Amino acid sequence: FFEENNKNSSYRYCNSGPNNLNCQTIMPSLSKAQLISLVVAPMMTGSISFIASSIILTMVYRSSLKLSTIYRRLICGISVFDLIQSSCQLASSLPMPAGYPVWGAVGNDVTCGIQGFILVIGIIGSVFYSLSLSIYFLCVTKFSMSEKQIKGKIEPFLHIFPIAYAFCGGIFIYVTHNYGPSGEQCWIAPEPVNCNLDPDVECTSKGDPNVIISVFAAVPVFFCFCASIVIMVLIWRAHHAQTMRNQAYRTGWRQGTNQGAHAQSQNDTSSSLLRRISTWSLSLLSFNKSDQQQHQAQQGALDAYLSSRPPSAAMRRSKEIRNRALAFTIGYLLTYVFSSTYRIWEMNGSTAPFVIKLLARIFIPLQGLFNILIYTYPHVTSYRCNHPEHSWFRSFREVIKSGGDSDRITGIRRGRNIRKRRGSVRKEPIVQDNDELVVAKESERVRLQYANEDTILDVP
Repeated sequence: FFEENNKNSSYRYCNSGPNNLNCQTIMPSLSKAQLISLVVAPMMTGSISFIASSIILTMVYRSSLKLSTIYRRLICGISVFDLIQSSCQLASSLPMPAGYPVWGAVGNDVTCGIQGFILVIGIIGSVFYSLSLSIYFLCVTKFSMSEKQIKGKIEPFLHIFPIAYAFCGGIFIYVTHNYGPSGEQCWIAPEPVNCNLDPDVECTSKGDPNVIISVFAAVPVFFCFCASIVIMVLIWRAHHAQTMRNQAYRTGWRQGTNQGAHAQSQNDTSSSLLRRISTWSLSLLSFNKSDQQQHQAQQGALDAYLSSRPPSAAMRRSKEIRNRALAFTIGYLLTYVFSSTYRIWEMNGSTAPFVIKLLARIFIPLQGLFNILIYTYPHVTSYRCNHPEHSWFRSFREVIKSGGDSDRITGIRRGRNIRKRRGSVRKEPIVQDNDELVVAKESERVRLQYANEDTILDVP
């Protein structure tokens, strides 16, 4: 039990040993205002994360796509586990046994065990689901796997492992009686409190708490973070390689087409001769000095167009996936870097600075906030492109209300219009892009036909 001394703000902690009652005086190293801030901070950030994760699940439910894609299913998995652990962070020190030297402790051993169980499940599940999302991005970019391939071969493991590891770890810790007060909340700790520090008190919990914390908390967080960094590097390299291939294609397109035309002419001299005769005849009949100047101007404009064309749809998609994977990795780092630093400090037997402890209490419940900002960013950007008069907050509100579908309507219509324009000119031997159409004169068409006997199309 605990006894508080109001004169010097100390606590007397007593354990009932086999022979007598052993008591020790605990002098808090922090002021009362600092102790209160460590309790109140996760209540505020936990409520924000709880609301954010709830909004993500509501958006998916309201959306017409719902859970039809792997990305949405993984986001929902992260949000569910973050919702679980945010509820515990929101409770902060309230479930801790009454009389424990923490401000706001009004619970008992049962409520403390429940908080520890739910908190372990939420943190382990959200950590491994974050790794599953990184693996999904890697399969899409590095290995160019389709949605169907990932769904059949990889996706089951992306869900089974986080759920199984989280619940197995939570149940194992509960069976071994290793839930108890730890700092300003209930976590993995021996029973009774500080029994591992008192040789006269026998611990009812089984196993070393530090080993259990390492297996079910420290190692998963550190492993998932290192794996996410490695995956991010692989995604970045894959995007860089694709960018280099695209640049090589853009710069060497004309040389490649000319070489292909020359090889074709050697294999088929008769058709090549007819094309040359038709080209020379048309040049003699229609080209004068002004036509030659106009021809050179068109050639320069065509070369400038080919060198300044926007990136293809595949390049834009690769860049978007790279940026999104990087954003999720940064959000994961900000969520757990301070808490991991604090736990390492405590496991080494030293006291962590108050700033590190406060940052850990602030940031560890904020993964839901980071997730909703990353998840809604492309929808808000698309909505603002279609409605530039709306502010970011209004666009964000409209995206949430529509479940992220409001920006898809205009995009689908735009895609249909592009396909209509593309189909109307598909038989023309011209240079074609998604939104622009370069029309050459009849002489230029003949020259392009000679360079490439079919058509020259660039349709992503």
